[in-house]
Amino acid sequence: MLDINQSFFEKRHKNRNYLHFDEKPSPKFVYSYVLNPSNIASHSFYPFISYNITEKKIGKSNQKVVLSSKDRLINYPGHMDSHIYAYYSKVLEARYEDYLSDKSLSNTVLAFRKVKVLIDGNELSQCNIHFSKNVFDYISQKKDCLVLCYDITKFFDNLNHKILKANWIRLLDNGCRLPPDHYKVYSSLTRFASVDKQDLYKELGLSLNSRTLNNRLKRLCTVKEFRDKVRKNKLVTFNKKREGIPQGSPISGLLSNIYMMDFDEVVSNYLTGINGKYFRYCDDMIFVFDASDKLEVEHLIKSEIQKLILPINSAKTQEIEFQNGLSSFNPLSINYSNPCKLQYLGLLFDGKDVYLRDTGLSKYNRKLRKAIRMRTAHYKRLKINKRHGNSIYMRTLHTRFTYIGKRNYISYAFRVADVHKSSNVKRQVKGHYKLFNRYLAKKL
Repeated sequence: MLDINQSFFEKRHKNRNYLHFDEKPSPKFVYSYVLNPSNIASHSFYPFISYNITEKKIGKSNQKVVLSSKDRLINYPGHMDSHIYAYYSKVLEARYEDYLSDKSLSNTVLAFRKVKVLIDGNELSQCNIHFSKNVFDYISQKKDCLVLCYDITKFFDNLNHKILKANWIRLLDNGCRLPPDHYKVYSSLTRFASVDKQDLYKELGLSLNSRTLNNRLKRLCTVKEFRDKVRKNKLVTFNKKREGIPQGSPISGLLSNIYMMDFDEVVSNYLTGINGKYFRYCDDMIFVFDASDKLEVEHLIKSEIQKLILPINSAKTQEIEFQNGLSSFNPLSINYSNPCKLQYLGLLFDGKDVYLRDTGLSKYNRKLRKAIRMRTAHYKRLKINKRHGNSIYMRTLHTRFTYIGKRNYISYAFRVADVHKSSNVKRQVKGHYKLFNRYLAKKL
């Protein structure tokens, strides 16, 4: 098994401040428990707690503003279960990284991995900004090429259990079946149980919006309450399908990469053989090759995806042709407002310049207006002697929505501009501080 020390679990212990059906176990206990395979083989996993994240999207079609929404179901495991998944993710990750290195796929599979590069003798981690730059640079270097982008519909919900298990066994290279402890982890993720968070909190008489709940409680309920209120009242649901794993566990992202092993290997080898390249970020796949090879590449992609029993999201399929380094008009492009621009990892590229997507800017503006509206309303409700000037909300607003913050959308835009050497991106967010103050002035 993987050689791992107690500090790995100590770090996770500090960063996991959420309530679940079990208490946070001590790092020492986790270390002794998780590293014993017989414990895992007989471990009883608690149900995941699930909730929906609704993402609103604004786009333009024939000069009309179109607002759509997308629900993403997130499941998070119990504390001990989370440690188990994290450890087995590390075990599989070591094997998977060896596989990628052996098959020359380290720069092809990008998501859920630490991709590092040597710059001036220093090993630096890369992120989406660097991944997009590598793709855009390759297109610029190739000058004349065709770029295809494919996306999978509900990727995690459609992972076939039989294929996942076969690839898991192949990665371990340990016979024709999973060891008992690995099989237990696999089973808990394919036949997973879950409880809706809203229904759960309502049944337990807890407030979803309480800011002090985490400080007052060590766990959501006792074992007896779990049996009498949660399980007895049939709040627990089970995945009875032959596909789908929960999105949100520490191992889910890695398993999605393992699922795609055969596809990545076959397609990457083929593209390399015809002087092209293939990149994949989770279910976001991009293929760069000579336009003359279009029919053969499309046939290969669709046949290999069909083997994985995955549905292609045709609404997000994108085809952009670059001629002499610049993209040409393509009416088939899903990016209606910018049919000449390639859309990849939240950025737009036309062969010459890089831009932020309009949806990202719109989302930033909506969040900014909402935060100012809520903060100022709360401030006005306070008694005069408790207001302390306006510092009670200004510091948070500045940190979240202006250049003062180090981890927000504006700082992300500046990093994009810096890495891509783009004056366009800086111009897109140039007036953000004036916008911030204008929204604020209207509510004061």
